[in-house]
Amino acid sequence: MLYSADIIVIIISGIVGASIVLLTTYFASKYGSISGIITTIPTNTLVSLLGIAINNNNYDKLQKNIYTSLILSYCAFLYLIIFWIYLPSRIENYNYPIIKTCILGIGFYCLISVISYKFFIQNIEELLSNKDFLILAILSVFKYYYFTSIHKFLYKFKDENIVNNSISKQELISRFIVSFVFISGIILIGKVNEIAGVIMSCFPLLSLINSIVLWRQTNNSILISQLNSNILIGGTTIYMYVLSFGFFLGILNLYINVMVSLGLSLVIYNYPIYITLKKNNKINISDEHNENNLELIITEV
Repeated sequence: MLYSADIIVIIISGIVGASIVLLTTYFASKYGSISGIITTIPTNTLVSLLGIAINNNNYDKLQKNIYTSLILSYCAFLYLIIFWIYLPSRIENYNYPIIKTCILGIGFYCLISVISYKFFIQNIEELLSNKDFLILAILSVFKYYYFTSIHKFLYKFKDENIVNNSISKQELISRFIVSFVFISGIILIGKVNEIAGVIMSCFPLLSLINSIVLWRQTNNSILISQLNSNILIGGTTIYMYVLSFGFFLGILNLYINVMVSLGLSLVIYNYPIYITLKKNNKINISDEHNENNLELIITEV
């Protein structure tokens, strides 16, 4: 049953989260694929988890649910790899590629998450303590970062051809409304079914919204693939925020917990990854330029 305090939290969280979506969408449109790291600042996750945690007196159960969402992080890994990195260039000439990607991708993510939860998590949750779940969560985040790092090492940058188009007020309003509905919906679901809401909070929702917006705006499948390739490795920041937030539940004040966890995830994970990928992007662009010059010299000779 929802009380008036819960409804107020849902509405305010939706407004705050939607405002953040507009801000990160601006950066995504301006800075190309490297903005995939900006969109992995755990803004949506911060708002969603905070909204679920407010007025929640059972931190022990919430903590276990948070660790569970991290154990299922491989679902997001497969979702991004298959549907938002390698699929766009293959279906860009088909009718409604964005809609097809969203329906197939989200359907796959939900299916694999439900199956994993029912046939794995539910079989071990009565046997393991929160400390055991914490250990599994740490191992899962480590493996997520390990495999995404391998992917980034093998993934080759291509020419993005970024076109900066102006965004109309009508488009901004529609994005705000859609984001508000999504984020408020997650918190509403979390109030009704906590584990579902927590798992959805770790879903790369903000990245998904920005990917759709940018694909529609640029019609550039290469940019979308590279954006989400950066989102994939930058997602470690989100999971480290969730891990920290879950660990400090009951130890720190809820709002202090948010600030401490956000600070740790940004300083220790997000910023170093951003600097590394920004430098890597410049090196690749420089190498391409040098290769083109070399080809030109060879041709002239």
